[in-house]
Amino acid sequence: MTMLDLNTRLTPTTQAWSATAVTTDIYPLQVTGRDISIGEPMCLVFTVTTAGAVAGSETYDFQVQTATASNGTTGALQIATSGVFTVATGAILRGSLAVGKQVVVVIAPGSISPLATHLCGKVVIGASGTISALVDLMPLSAVATFKSLPSLPAIATGG
Repeated sequence: MTMLDLNTRLTPTTQAWSATAVTTDIYPLQVTGRDISIGEPMCLVFTVTTAGAVAGSETYDFQVQTATASNGTTGALQIATSGVFTVATGAILRGSLAVGKQVVVVIAPGSISPLATHLCGKVVIGASGTISALVDLMPLSAVATFKSLPSLPAIATGG
Protein backbone atom coordinates (compact mmCIF):
# COMPACT_ATOMS: atom_id res chain seq x y z
CA MET A 1 0.00 0.00 0.00
CA THR A 2 1.26 3.45 -0.87
CA MET A 3 1.92 5.78 2.06
CA LEU A 4 1.70 9.50 1.39
CA ASP A 5 2.63 12.55 3.39
CA LEU A 6 -0.32 14.34 4.99
CA ASN A 7 0.79 17.52 3.22
CA THR A 8 -0.30 16.03 -0.09
CA ARG A 9 -3.96 15.70 0.99
CA LEU A 10 -5.82 18.76 -0.26
CA THR A 11 -8.93 18.05 1.84
CA PRO A 12 -8.02 17.45 5.51
CA THR A 13 -11.39 15.72 5.92
CA THR A 14 -14.11 14.91 3.41
CA GLN A 15 -15.06 18.04 1.50
CA ALA A 16 -18.64 18.52 0.35
CA TRP A 17 -19.34 20.39 -2.87
CA SER A 18 -22.78 21.77 -3.69
CA ALA A 19 -21.40 24.45 -5.99
CA THR A 20 -18.24 24.91 -8.02
CA ALA A 21 -15.29 25.43 -5.64
CA VAL A 22 -11.62 24.64 -5.02
CA THR A 23 -10.23 22.23 -2.42
CA THR A 24 -9.99 23.25 1.22
CA ASP A 25 -6.18 23.16 1.15
CA ILE A 26 -3.87 24.49 -1.51
CA TYR A 27 -0.48 22.91 -2.32
CA PRO A 28 2.29 25.56 -2.28
CA LEU A 29 4.49 25.34 -5.36
CA GLN A 30 6.88 28.15 -4.45
CA VAL A 31 8.58 26.22 -1.61
CA THR A 32 12.15 25.26 -2.53
CA GLY A 33 12.39 21.61 -3.57
CA ARG A 34 8.69 21.26 -4.45
CA ASP A 35 8.90 21.39 -8.24
CA ILE A 36 6.32 18.79 -9.23
CA SER A 37 6.58 19.68 -12.91
CA ILE A 38 9.72 17.57 -13.39
CA GLY A 39 10.31 13.86 -12.93
CA GLU A 40 7.46 11.38 -12.60
CA PRO A 41 3.98 12.52 -13.72
CA MET A 42 1.75 13.61 -10.84
CA CYS A 43 -2.02 13.50 -10.45
CA LEU A 44 -4.89 14.40 -8.17
CA VAL A 45 -7.06 11.52 -6.98
CA PHE A 46 -10.62 12.48 -6.02
CA THR A 47 -12.08 9.67 -3.85
CA VAL A 48 -15.87 9.94 -3.66
CA THR A 49 -17.22 9.69 -0.10
CA THR A 50 -20.82 10.75 -0.79
CA ALA A 51 -22.18 9.71 -4.18
CA GLY A 52 -23.08 12.26 -6.82
CA ALA A 53 -26.72 13.34 -6.70
CA VAL A 54 -29.16 11.64 -9.07
CA ALA A 55 -32.14 13.98 -8.72
CA GLY A 56 -32.06 15.10 -12.32
CA SER A 57 -29.21 15.52 -14.71
CA GLU A 58 -26.28 16.76 -12.61
CA THR A 59 -22.80 17.17 -14.05
CA TYR A 60 -19.40 17.00 -12.36
CA ASP A 61 -15.99 17.95 -13.76
CA PHE A 62 -12.96 17.22 -11.56
CA GLN A 63 -10.06 19.57 -12.29
CA VAL A 64 -6.53 20.54 -11.34
CA GLN A 65 -5.74 24.23 -11.39
CA THR A 66 -2.88 26.49 -10.48
CA ALA A 67 -3.16 29.97 -9.03
CA THR A 68 -1.00 32.93 -8.16
CA ALA A 69 -2.47 33.33 -4.65
CA SER A 70 -3.23 31.04 -1.73
CA ASN A 71 -6.99 31.42 -2.19
CA GLY A 72 -6.69 29.15 -5.24
CA THR A 73 -8.73 31.47 -7.44
CA THR A 74 -6.58 34.56 -8.09
CA GLY A 75 -4.73 34.02 -11.36
CA ALA A 76 -6.40 30.60 -11.69
CA LEU A 77 -5.53 28.44 -14.66
CA GLN A 78 -7.06 25.01 -15.31
CA ILE A 79 -4.26 22.61 -16.24
CA ALA A 80 -6.10 19.25 -16.27
CA THR A 81 -9.65 17.91 -16.28
CA SER A 82 -11.46 14.60 -15.87
CA GLY A 83 -14.03 15.57 -18.47
CA VAL A 84 -17.68 15.88 -17.53
CA PHE A 85 -19.50 13.11 -15.68
CA THR A 86 -23.29 13.30 -16.13
CA VAL A 87 -25.45 11.68 -13.48
CA ALA A 88 -29.08 11.37 -14.57
CA THR A 89 -32.04 9.47 -13.20
CA GLY A 90 -31.78 5.93 -14.48
CA ALA A 91 -28.42 6.44 -16.20
CA ILE A 92 -24.90 7.31 -15.16
CA LEU A 93 -22.65 8.27 -18.04
CA ARG A 94 -18.84 7.90 -17.94
CA GLY A 95 -18.98 5.52 -15.00
CA SER A 96 -20.54 5.62 -11.58
CA LEU A 97 -19.77 8.33 -9.06
CA ALA A 98 -20.63 5.96 -6.21
CA VAL A 99 -18.89 5.93 -2.83
CA GLY A 100 -15.31 4.71 -3.23
CA LYS A 101 -14.97 5.75 -6.89
CA GLN A 102 -11.58 7.28 -7.60
CA VAL A 103 -11.38 9.90 -10.33
CA VAL A 104 -7.76 10.38 -11.40
CA VAL A 105 -6.77 13.66 -13.06
CA VAL A 106 -3.24 13.57 -14.49
CA ILE A 107 -1.03 16.65 -14.44
CA ALA A 108 0.87 16.69 -17.74
CA PRO A 109 4.62 17.33 -17.38
CA GLY A 110 5.37 20.95 -18.23
CA SER A 111 1.78 22.15 -17.71
CA ILE A 112 2.57 24.17 -14.57
CA SER A 113 3.50 27.75 -15.34
CA PRO A 114 6.61 29.12 -13.62
CA LEU A 115 4.39 31.98 -12.39
CA ALA A 116 2.03 29.62 -10.54
CA THR A 117 2.54 29.61 -6.78
CA HIS A 118 -0.26 27.27 -5.71
CA LEU A 119 -1.98 24.09 -6.92
CA CYS A 120 -5.46 22.89 -5.98
CA GLY A 121 -8.27 20.61 -6.96
CA LYS A 122 -11.60 21.92 -8.14
CA VAL A 123 -15.01 20.41 -8.73
CA VAL A 124 -17.19 22.15 -11.31
CA ILE A 125 -20.83 21.34 -10.63
CA GLY A 126 -23.70 21.93 -13.02
CA ALA A 127 -27.40 22.06 -12.15
CA SER A 128 -28.06 21.19 -8.48
CA GLY A 129 -25.45 18.52 -7.96
CA THR A 130 -23.83 17.63 -4.66
CA ILE A 131 -20.88 15.35 -4.00
CA SER A 132 -18.26 14.79 -1.29
CA ALA A 133 -14.71 13.61 -1.81
CA LEU A 134 -11.19 13.40 -0.44
CA VAL A 135 -8.47 14.78 -2.73
CA ASP A 136 -4.85 13.58 -2.72
CA LEU A 137 -1.81 14.67 -4.74
CA MET A 138 0.45 11.75 -5.69
CA PRO A 139 2.73 10.27 -8.35
CA LEU A 140 0.74 8.59 -11.12
CA SER A 141 2.55 5.29 -10.43
CA ALA A 142 1.10 5.23 -6.89
CA VAL A 143 -2.56 5.22 -7.99
CA ALA A 144 -2.80 1.45 -8.60
CA THR A 145 -2.04 0.60 -4.97
CA PHE A 146 -3.49 3.68 -3.27
CA LYS A 147 -6.14 3.22 -0.56
CA SER A 148 -7.74 6.43 0.67
CA LEU A 149 -8.23 6.69 4.43
CA PRO A 150 -11.18 8.82 5.56
CA SER A 151 -9.14 10.29 8.42
CA LEU A 152 -5.74 9.99 10.00
CA PRO A 153 -5.17 6.74 11.88
CA ALA A 154 -4.56 6.97 15.62
CA ILE A 155 -0.89 6.88 16.51
CA ALA A 156 0.08 5.10 19.72
CA THR A 157 2.15 7.16 22.12
CA GLY A 158 4.04 6.40 25.28
CA GLY A 159 5.31 3.05 26.39
